[in-house]
Amino acid sequence: MNTPDSDGWHKTACIICALNCGLEVQTNTTDRRITKIRGDKAHPISQGYVCEKSQRMDYYQNGADRLSSPMRRRPDGSYEAIDWDTAIREIAQKFKAIRDTHGGESILYFGGANQGSHLGGTYGDSTQKALGVQYRSNALAQEKTGEFWVNGRLFGNGVRADFEHCEVAVFLGKNPWQSHGIPRARITLREIARDPARTLIVIDPVRTETAELADIHLQPRPGTDAWLLHDRGIRARMERRWQLIVRTAALTSVGAIALALALAAGVLGPVRRLDQAVAAVRAGDLHSRVDGVTRDEMGILAMAFNDMVGRLRERERMKAYVSATVLAAVRDDTVSRGASARSARVTVLFSHIAAFSQIARTWTPEAVFSMLNSYFAGVEPVVREQGGDIDKFIGDAVMARFFGDGQERQAVNAALAMRRHLNTYNVSRQQAGLPAINIGIGINTGEVMLGDVGSRNRKDLTVIGDAVNLAARLEVVAHQGTHTRIVVSAETAGQLEPSLRLVELAVTTVKGKDRPVQVFEVVGPTDAQVPQ
Repeated sequence: MNTPDSDGWHKTACIICALNCGLEVQTNTTDRRITKIRGDKAHPISQGYVCEKSQRMDYYQNGADRLSSPMRRRPDGSYEAIDWDTAIREIAQKFKAIRDTHGGESILYFGGANQGSHLGGTYGDSTQKALGVQYRSNALAQEKTGEFWVNGRLFGNGVRADFEHCEVAVFLGKNPWQSHGIPRARITLREIARDPARTLIVIDPVRTETAELADIHLQPRPGTDAWLLHDRGIRARMERRWQLIVRTAALTSVGAIALALALAAGVLGPVRRLDQAVAAVRAGDLHSRVDGVTRDEMGILAMAFNDMVGRLRERERMKAYVSATVLAAVRDDTVSRGASARSARVTVLFSHIAAFSQIARTWTPEAVFSMLNSYFAGVEPVVREQGGDIDKFIGDAVMARFFGDGQERQAVNAALAMRRHLNTYNVSRQQAGLPAINIGIGINTGEVMLGDVGSRNRKDLTVIGDAVNLAARLEVVAHQGTHTRIVVSAETAGQLEPSLRLVELAVTTVKGKDRPVQVFEVVGPTDAQVPQ
């Protein structure tokens, strides 16, 4: 670590994985133990991005189960602490006895060269030479050997993909949203997914978080989706066909050459049509297809392409009628998603239109649905832009959920954006001679159950639990606010940075709670205030 700045922050880097993201840490004055960790915004690659691994650095370094000295096993099976000199001496004696009795080739050296242990590789060389060790391995053998082999075959050397600027990103059986295996993983994935000029493709039987963002998610099913990997066989047979053409041309006369050219045209024509169709799909034309399908290898590939585009059309049509949650459930090929129900930490946002019962009684049905649809048309994009997901629309209400790091601030940002959208929306309604509407927003964070709810024929992927119920109750309390009418629980407020101004409301009793709960109203930017 370098010399701290005026606020006591040291610049350093995380070495838990190979990305080496820049960090800033604060330490105490006694044993220099890390007390606070944040991303280094000045770092040229990570630019302030940190994942949960680096934020738990102090836990890894000072966990209660971490050994601070070598442990020697006693005859009765228990262990005793010894000093390092004694441990090294006794271990060396045992290795020497093995070498003298069985030879150095009987010893496998495992260690060094894995992430964060590079010096071990240097020390290991001298140990191997002293013992005559012939065989060596390390953690890279299970983590990186496959990657190194593929890079070597494709590029001749190890490379790092430029996902920040790529036009097409393909992940085969990989979920960077959780592994953080690419720079600024979650930010980069969102940027690719939101850019209409870029394409995110995931090939994975599991619908991971990365697959949820993908433009194209191909889910291979063992024994049924062989066409996905069929291209290699097609190319091999096309190469054999071309070799046949070349041999024919070399062994025959001008007539045979003309025949060879005709055969070549038979290959190149379908290839050109397929290439044109692919370009059309990439430009957004999901009605493109390859016609004139034959029964040869090119016909098999063309049918697979037409089938894939058909699935994309179905996906686009379904988006217009169902929520992202329902679409995810429809596209899940597993027999029962209920078996994968799990607990998760989620921030839940509830919002509904004030006095809607009176609106429904006094307005015409056409006016009610016109208002709801035009208002919700602006709500869904702002929730999605803040990393959230609309769980469902419930009449005049909306329920959204936020996962992962920074979920609390993302939910508050979405609520403030909803308030700004409402202010703009009300201006347009008043200009048209229509009455304005108002909303309240409640936000809570906690452990919930995530899974399928419903019958075999109809189900929905949702979150349930006490944390969800409290968010719904807080949305009712929000109408008592005097600033933004955005109310957050103490659990959510505790994870928000001090720069976001909150005002504590009177201790409130909510339905379903035995004791009063502590709630706060977000003051927020001026343009998100409720008009007085």
